[in-house]
Amino acid sequence: MRFRMNRIAWIADIEKAFLNIALQPEDAEAVRFLWPKEPKNPDSDFIAYKWKRVPFGLSSSPFLLRVTINKHLLSVKPRFQKTVEQIEEQLYVDDYLGGADIVPTAITTVEETVTLFSEAQLNMRSWATNNKELRDFLTEKEMSNQIVGILSPTIDGQHKALGLRWDTSSDSFKFDPTSIMEAAVEIGEKITKRKILSISARIFDPIGDIGWDDDATPEVKNTWSSIMKGLKDLHNLEIPRWIGYSKPSIVSAEIHVFGDASEAAYGAVAYARLQLENGTPYTILLASKTRVAPLPKKKVTLPRLELLSSLLAIRLGEKIRTSLHTESWKTIYWTDSLVTLGWIRGDPYRWRPFVRNQVETIRKFSNAEWWRHCPGLENPADLASRGAPAHALVDSKLWWHGPAWLTEEESEWPNSPENHSTETQEKIEEEETRKTATVSFAAIETAQPIEWHLEKISTWTKLLFRTA
Repeated sequence: MRFRMNRIAWIADIEKAFLNIALQPEDAEAVRFLWPKEPKNPDSDFIAYKWKRVPFGLSSSPFLLRVTINKHLLSVKPRFQKTVEQIEEQLYVDDYLGGADIVPTAITTVEETVTLFSEAQLNMRSWATNNKELRDFLTEKEMSNQIVGILSPTIDGQHKALGLRWDTSSDSFKFDPTSIMEAAVEIGEKITKRKILSISARIFDPIGDIGWDDDATPEVKNTWSSIMKGLKDLHNLEIPRWIGYSKPSIVSAEIHVFGDASEAAYGAVAYARLQLENGTPYTILLASKTRVAPLPKKKVTLPRLELLSSLLAIRLGEKIRTSLHTESWKTIYWTDSLVTLGWIRGDPYRWRPFVRNQVETIRKFSNAEWWRHCPGLENPADLASRGAPAHALVDSKLWWHGPAWLTEEESEWPNSPENHSTETQEKIEEEETRKTATVSFAAIETAQPIEWHLEKISTWTKLLFRTA
């Protein structure tokens, strides 16, 4: 998300990052491997080798790379403070995603990045940017269009930024479903669960008793075919990288997070509402999250699912506020459930444990006044909880920009009702803890005196044995 905050953006990666870190001789003993003396001879003897550098693929490799880089960044921070602070936040393993609002700052940051990494014998390469002046600078310094490592080769001016295809010419994120569509065609008419899993990798079978080569049910086949046919519409999808935020020109900045739930899933979606000086407020999608509803054996009522969507909204909002350092921005949360709103605004200790626990977490990160009610048909999170065909998602203004009234003055926003209907009030009170009175009775009986006969017991041990 930080990658979307600056007008000018760039990406780069560290060449052969892992192999640039040497191992101590005693640590190299733990990364031995066998290799045939004569690879072409199947009966060849083996020889044991050991790595002198950190190999790619070990579970500890990313940690070793990061701790090494952090140590170096700490040593150069006094000289390159602002650049180091950005790298600390926006370096992901060996991929660097940087940004600035003006060209001179961008050029300075890039130059300092190259310098500080070169001091550690690390080469930053594969530079790409959306800004022509910065691109010309990179070309002049022979840093542009170098051999690409983890980042995919450019395709029609497109690069990959942490898995997302970034079109630097239009400065937007795009999605190319071609490979998925081709794989779907290759599986033919016999659609099995194994083939679906091989493409989607989203089916989870913890028990292991699913017949993967059995034909999928007609319902699953129809759903799968519909999804695959709709993927072609994603070619038209363009998501602006820059959200339009620039400190000098913004007079008002807010975060609005919507939550909603259905019996199948629940979700949350967040928007930035920005207003330029002497301009009309505009909104743009920041991020969204979805969760599958609990299994039927743990059937959760719809009001409780709505409460879980509000909890997800809080977590998404807090993630955005801390990641983008926008704690000072006004944050408003929206739900179309009056029952959920009643629980959040009430005393958490009134409710049963499930509702109380969720409300306590929600109230920990937000005030009751931050929560408002919006009409169900104008809740963009409804698309997250119920799903939508690809063509409907691409063309949905509600999804990409939120409800239309969000760009109007606050006085035009929906009002949260103060009084609830009888039915709503009853649903709210269903989760109320019932107070019960406990009455205890005690029967008192006069104890009979015990005859100890101490004159017949000579030791303490014998007394214990006799009276135990």
